[in-house]
Formats: sequence, structure tokens, C-alpha cells
Amino acid sequence: MTNNTRSKLEKAAYIAIICMTIFTISMVSFRYFSKSSVPTANKVKNGDYLNKSALELPNSEKVIILFISETCKFCRESGSFYQKLIKSSESKKSISLIAVFPSREKNGENYFEKDGVAFPVKSYVDFTELGVFFTPTILIVDKDSKVLDSWSGKLESDTETKVLSIFNEN
Repeated sequence: MTNNTRSKLEKAAYIAIICMTIFTISMVSFRYFSKSSVPTANKVKNGDYLNKSALELPNSEKVIILFISETCKFCRESGSFYQKLIKSSESKKSISLIAVFPSREKNGENYFEKDGVAFPVKSYVDFTELGVFFTPTILIVDKDSKVLDSWSGKLESDTETKVLSIFNEN
């Protein structure tokens, strides 16, 4: 290789490195400084009322709503907790349990049934119509669809115990 060719290749490599550096800095700056349109929390809060037209709830004093997805790692990891919820709900008729899957997952419950988790009541809705953006999310609502309590993400064991304690209330 001649010195002239080597010099041209070195210049091209330097230019490529400079272009990649500028591109990387601009992408990082854009991600860091731009306002994200991705929600950072669920919109639905305690005291809010759920959109009754978006989700038909069982006629119970309280309803535990599980927003879960087959693409959610934490939902899958929470299978044993969901089994406890199902078992507890069978003995307390004043409290219903409903599993809500994204409308795009028409066979989402099959994902959990493989692990022995068979939800008695299932629904498919667009989560965003209910102000939910993350799975797993658990809402406890009253007969008027008022949110009494809510949790998002994989629950710690003490929080699981708190959720299960609703079945021990009068």
C-alpha cells in the first residue's frame, strides 16, 4: 500500500470516527433533553373512578382487578401470588377477581394456564382507557368503580400479604 493510499484511508477513518461521535452525542442529548411521551406512572390513582364503559365489572362489594400481560416478566413471576388470590376469592363471594389482558392478547390467559393459573373471570381491554400503562398493576375498586387501592410492579411479600388481607376484612 502506498503512502498516499494509507493517508487517504486514515483520513476516511478519522472522518468516520468523528461522524459516529457526533451522531452518538446527538442521540444521547436528544434522549436526555427531550420530553418523553412515555408515561412514568399509571394515570389512575386512589379515589379515581374507572371508566365503566371500558371494563364491565362483576357485581360485588369489591373487585380486585389484575392488569397483566403475557409479555410481562413480572406477571409470570407472580403466578404463585395470583394462585393465592384466585383461591382466596373463591371463598369470599363479596369480593370478585378479574384478570384484564391487553386487547391485543386475545389468548393471554393461555400463557398463565400453562403454569396452573386459571383466572375465573377474564377481560380484554385497552389499558390506556382505564389509565393503566404498566403491568402488573392491581386495583381494588368498590361497587361504584371507585379505586380504593392500587399497586404496580412485582409486589414484595409484605405487599402481597396486604393485598390478600382484603379477604379477611368484614
